[in-house]
Amino acid sequence: MENRIHLPALRPGNRKREYLEYSKIDRARVVYAYLTRDVSTRILDDEILCVPHNYKGYKSWSILAYLGIRKDFRNLFHDYTEQEVLDAFVEAGPAYQNIVKVLRLEEIAPWDE
Repeated sequence: MENRIHLPALRPGNRKREYLEYSKIDRARVVYAYLTRDVSTRILDDEILCVPHNYKGYKSWSILAYLGIRKDFRNLFHDYTEQEVLDAFVEAGPAYQNIVKVLRLEEIAPWDE
C-alpha cells in the first residue's frame, strides 16, 4: 500500500496476566486479526483463543489493551498484507516496537517492569 496510515497513540495497560496466558503465536494472531478485520473481541476469543463465550471477548481485549491497542486500531489495516502492517509499525518508530515484536513472534519487555 502506498498510502500511509496515521497510527493512533498506544495506551498500554499494566495487566499482564491474560497477555502471558497465551502463546506468542496466539497473541500475534489476535493482534493481526484485530488490526485487519472488522471483528469483535468476542469473535477473536472464539476463533483464535478458543475460550468459552462467557468471557465476552475479555481475553482478547486484555491482550490488546496490555499492548496499548484500543478501539481506534480496529480494522485500521483492512486492505493491507501482513508485511505492510509490519512495515507501518516499523516506520512509525520506537513507540511501536512492542507491536513489531509481537507480530514477529519475539518476546517483549513488560510495560510495568
